[in-house]
Amino acid sequence: MRPTRAELTDVWLHVYSRASLLEADGTIDALRLLPPNSATLAQVLMCSIVVAYARPFTKSQITKEIRVLPLKDIDPPTKLASTHCMLLKLRDKVFGHKDAVPDKEHSTTPNIVLIRRVPSDFHFHSAIVVDIAPSLLTEIKELCTFFVAHCVSRLAPFIAQYRDDIMQRPEGFYELVVCEPPDEWLRRHDKA
Repeated sequence: MRPTRAELTDVWLHVYSRASLLEADGTIDALRLLPPNSATLAQVLMCSIVVAYARPFTKSQITKEIRVLPLKDIDPPTKLASTHCMLLKLRDKVFGHKDAVPDKEHSTTPNIVLIRRVPSDFHFHSAIVVDIAPSLLTEIKELCTFFVAHCVSRLAPFIAQYRDDIMQRPEGFYELVVCEPPDEWLRRHDKA
């Protein structure tokens, strides 16, 4: 039996979303291991966390014609809704784009330009002012766990239905292809 294009799309979206959320979760673990004086590296890791977390909540191009929001139909737990919204705003206004205009809920923007005056000159610098509180990292991990569990639950029926078909193929890597019949939905892939 062959999966429908809708089933293939659903699998692609949930595998992709799960991987992004696990990436964000793992990057939090790396951030927590940094020594206290690693502000620049902490900023880079925070950017990575926010971008990876936001991927499932921003449009993805599935085919030349189809763009979708992978996890648009699932809301975060109520107690974490404000953190979820804040992360998406950070992605849109701070890390994914640099906006000088603050978000409507805030009076200042975290993107600032600093001028450093030295004895004979001055220099421009840009900075991002974002607090990375340990409690925020804990909440992001909870969000990742919640959405990963959702993705796993959405993948389970596909796995149950198509396991035998996949297991009949020789060992190796296969690319899942979002397509219509008669095209093959699994294509041998030589992973480098």
